[in-house]
Amino acid sequence: RVFSRAVLLRGGRVLADGPAAAILSEDAISDLYDRVPP
Repeated sequence: RVFSRAVLLRGGRVLADGPAAAILSEDAISDLYDRVPP
């Protein structure tokens, strides 16, 4: 998945623009940060 904007919260919760939301593992979060600039 590609998020235009993501906010990392405690517990690995990532909220994306729109209704999309996902609980990601630490590895997935690392991958997300590789794709989405902070």
